[in-house]
Amino acid sequence: MNFEYSFNTDIAYVKKCFVDKYKPILIKHKVDSSLISNAENFFITSFSLDSFDEGYLKPDSLIKFCNYISIHPKLFYDDYYKFVLLQYDKKILNWRLSNSLSQKQAAKLIKVSPVSICSWERRLSFPSRTQFNIISKFI
Repeated sequence: MNFEYSFNTDIAYVKKCFVDKYKPILIKHKVDSSLISNAENFFITSFSLDSFDEGYLKPDSLIKFCNYISIHPKLFYDDYYKFVLLQYDKKILNWRLSNSLSQKQAAKLIKVSPVSICSWERRLSFPSRTQFNIISKFI
């Protein structure tokens, strides 16, 4: 019974994220209502709680969603999506090198591990929205 409650709560959360954050953008851009309905069904059946970061799709999930509905991700760009989908690795590396910082020093400023800095610079992972808010103060 606890599993069922958790499962239903997860679906409600995913649906709320779509309704609050993605559907209004689709409506604003005059996307056909049948495509919006299909998009909502895909969204709810394809994504789970681990697909989200602060109520927004993680970058890989956003791309998956946009590919499904054949819409460019830039339709949904906010500052975070612009950063992580447009060469965040080079921006972090350039910031670090232009300030003569080691990965360890940069990590200390951003309050992450040096492994995170390395991973971002090699484009192996994305910073979270919370981490982006800290990074954006420096870059």
